[in-house]
Amino acid sequence: MCYGLKEDGKHVHAGTSWSTDPGHQVCQFDNVCLDHSSQRFHYYVDPRFAGVPLFYDHNARAHFKFPDNFVSTGHVTIEPFILPWAPIVVHKAIPSDAAYASQPVAVYASSNDYTFNYGHALFDFLYAVFNQLQTLQLYTPDFQLLLAQHQGVNSDTINIFINPDHPDRSLLRLISRNPVLPLHEFVAPGSEPAGITCVKALVVGSAHMHLTLARSSALPFRAAAIVNTGAHDPGLAWKPRILLLDKHGRRRVENMRQIARALAADFPLVEVVVQNGRAMERMSIREQLNMMASTTVLITPCGGLGTVSVFLPPGATAIVMNYYNTAKNTSTQMEEPYYANIEYIDYQYFPVVPEDYTGTSDRPNCEIPEHAVHYPAQGGLINCNLRIKDMWRMRNMVNAAVMRWAARDENW
Repeated sequence: MCYGLKEDGKHVHAGTSWSTDPGHQVCQFDNVCLDHSSQRFHYYVDPRFAGVPLFYDHNARAHFKFPDNFVSTGHVTIEPFILPWAPIVVHKAIPSDAAYASQPVAVYASSNDYTFNYGHALFDFLYAVFNQLQTLQLYTPDFQLLLAQHQGVNSDTINIFINPDHPDRSLLRLISRNPVLPLHEFVAPGSEPAGITCVKALVVGSAHMHLTLARSSALPFRAAAIVNTGAHDPGLAWKPRILLLDKHGRRRVENMRQIARALAADFPLVEVVVQNGRAMERMSIREQLNMMASTTVLITPCGGLGTVSVFLPPGATAIVMNYYNTAKNTSTQMEEPYYANIEYIDYQYFPVVPEDYTGTSDRPNCEIPEHAVHYPAQGGLINCNLRIKDMWRMRNMVNAAVMRWAARDENW
């Protein structure tokens, strides 16, 4: 069973029809087995049905084996774009002594170098895997995530957020109770006689589901994360709380604490908190979710750290800084393709102007030269810090966010 895209981009069940673009579909294979000697998945077909087509392509052509590029295990927008994969068809019944994995569902997905970044690890990997399972109505926190290929040169990046030394800091806990496994470790007890480990359902497909399919609802992802981590979810608080993320590294807002003092003066009855980025990195995933779930208004720089906003309570506001694109002379949002899929949070993009880059500590070393390959798309200041000059812009946006909250609470 596979899902793919119509020409208008809408989600459609493809059934036994195959799209020629493996990056735009996700498939469920039932009763497949991993051959431990070859480390390949076998798709068993009863010999009595050897003459029956496995599927038909979009041209109604019958196929009796899976093309090598039947589906992709990789991220469709990060080089090498498509990582083709297909199971091997075996015309015989599954051996009677075959052992089945204790996990009823396995997802076979590729990692990439970008998993060193919180946002990429969260959205381009875990959120995408979750959406695959949701699309096929197979999600269970007991599913097993299996590593396929790696896109890039540094496969160790998965150890930063997905498989860290401290398990309580693993983002994988948001959706799965099981650690990620390479294929050679996916061995069911008692699998030695047949030399295979079988699984009831194997899910393989695009690792960028939130962009390649029609707009997805992110609320089930948040709900699963809250339950799986045991975080406290009080809903939109009776008293508003403004949280400012003072990150370190690139794209930092260097006067974030000055902004916090101005907001505290404007809203004396509202709790205003500045969260240090380095301290946040030492938090467990559960602590991060608790912090977000108790926040009414979040103010964050653009970049990976801001994607933690997906765990804000429904009805909250996230004010995300833009960056100024010098190549296009406009204020631009970096994560808008992600945030467009988060339907329960009011995202407000804070516009910046060239003056907001003056007086920062990282210029000019942070600037991208005009001859760089990414300059025409991103401009020269995408990696630079900000120092907000006009506090009125921020005060106005926060005031509107607090008023939206107040309109929901008759006791305020």
